[in-house]
Amino acid sequence: MELNSNDRLLPILNLGQYQSAVSLRLSKMEESHFISRFWNKDGRLWNLEEDSKSIKESMGWIKVVDKMVEKLPEINEFLEECLKNDIKNAVLLGMGGSSLVSIVFKRILKNKSKINFHIIDTTDPSTIKQIENQIDIKNTMFIVASKSGSTAEAMALFEYFYSKSEYIHGEQTGNYFTAITDPGTNLRTIAQQRHFKKVFVNFEDIGGRYSALTYFGLLPWVMMEQNASDLLKNAQKMAKKCSSEVIIYQNPGFLLGAAIGELARLGRNKLTLVIPESFSAFGIWLEQLIAESTGKNGIGILPIITTQLGASKFYGDDRIFVFFDLVKEQNENVKDKLSYFSKLGHPIINIPIESTMDLGGEFFKWEIATATACAILGINPFDQENVQKSKEITNKLLIAINQNKKLNTDISYIKDENLSFYSSHTADNSNLLIKNFLNHIKERDYIAIQAYITENKDIDNKLKDIKKLFQEKLNIATTIGYGPRYLHSTGQYHKGGPNNGVFLQFTSNEPDDTEIPGKPYTFRQLINAQALGDFTALLNDKKNILSVDLGNDILKGLNEFKMVLENVTKTDNYLLINGKSEKTKVTLS
Repeated sequence: MELNSNDRLLPILNLGQYQSAVSLRLSKMEESHFISRFWNKDGRLWNLEEDSKSIKESMGWIKVVDKMVEKLPEINEFLEECLKNDIKNAVLLGMGGSSLVSIVFKRILKNKSKINFHIIDTTDPSTIKQIENQIDIKNTMFIVASKSGSTAEAMALFEYFYSKSEYIHGEQTGNYFTAITDPGTNLRTIAQQRHFKKVFVNFEDIGGRYSALTYFGLLPWVMMEQNASDLLKNAQKMAKKCSSEVIIYQNPGFLLGAAIGELARLGRNKLTLVIPESFSAFGIWLEQLIAESTGKNGIGILPIITTQLGASKFYGDDRIFVFFDLVKEQNENVKDKLSYFSKLGHPIINIPIESTMDLGGEFFKWEIATATACAILGINPFDQENVQKSKEITNKLLIAINQNKKLNTDISYIKDENLSFYSSHTADNSNLLIKNFLNHIKERDYIAIQAYITENKDIDNKLKDIKKLFQEKLNIATTIGYGPRYLHSTGQYHKGGPNNGVFLQFTSNEPDDTEIPGKPYTFRQLINAQALGDFTALLNDKKNILSVDLGNDILKGLNEFKMVLENVTKTDNYLLINGKSEKTKVTLS
């Protein structure tokens, strides 16, 4: 059986010793009519014989492309009206699946359009003020994106900018707001009451992370003056190639999903996405799709995004490498390393990419592949029950703020110059605390860096330096996620996936802050409550977690932490474990 082909839509599989296992899986799927049952939304594929209704109510995305072709005139007309009314800026206010696809488009396209498009998907007050200073609210259209219509972050951002706009436009403020939401949501009611310019009513049977090819993706694409017809044609081409009429060996989405799912079942569950810098933003969307869909019941697939590869010794036998091969970019160094990794026994999957328009097909293919992998792992890809854990704790903290007018924390900590440390472990000083934290890392663990701080190039580079340090000193897979965004993404995997996560959280105490209209707390208090809520949820789950407050200068704090980490990982030390001195000598270098 041939798993590779000259068809550019097909992933190229180089699976080595795993080829026979994947081939057997494909044969079984073909014999069981997996693809036709998938298109018929058969819940039994995901071991949900009694809950197939929930599957049928979650799979509208498999046929949404044709529906969106019919909606394009409506979206294009909205753009024309904005231009006619001299709109110069558009700001999308959202979180998670409602905003991630917009980030992908903005970072990959990098084009100039008549309307400057911005995205705010954070409660960090410094970021909010920064974007506010880049726009003239007088000629800005705000797009409130929330599938549920009650997403806390999106609604707080909406009230903030509505009050700013109302100061300028008065009774005409609604003309400068539009919404993307499901039928019957609170946001739709608010939009009607406040006379929004437009409400794009999305499809109830499509979850947020599967909504890239709905209004949530197509409206931003059009607002950036891109040809949505070409994007959808590319998606239609992929959908046809993934239809039940195509055998599984020539079917891109199901072939990819079968390989990833079977490899994960065999222990290769760290999906290392090697994406060239110019296309790397696609990984942000893919990260949520895979982590939130698969991270349940103590199993799952961990996506790890990288643009470069290190030495082979940094990668264990739990890795799958997926390389996005852009035709326009010659990545010979990466290709040579992957060829070498293949000889060492690592499975490699190559994804050919010709142009930006391939995004349409890639969205659809990976949605099919992810749901397929979930079927192999016996997981419902469309729920995310663990996301609620930190939300519930955060809400309790916010209620406490309402009552006490401040954010209280009873967690003990260690103060070290400009840094403050909070942990699931105990120690007498910060060095011992970090050593204790590192000493509990085991083979096949991963570190999740959770950054509740301002996102910019300098800070991002510093976080990548810390990630690289973990990889080189401890040979451990490391991810980076900005909060609260990751709460709606990899946060599900952190709590519902395999119990091998190690968590490093960064917060700050920057002086920038601003009130949220109608709320008793500020944006700074909100983001701190979200960080503490997730910290507490992980602590309650007995996770290995360290939280570091970087003080009021984030870059300075990150530099200080990196220096401490470098010092700790340089030498052999006696550790203080569980509050008792134990003469256990470990090597961290």
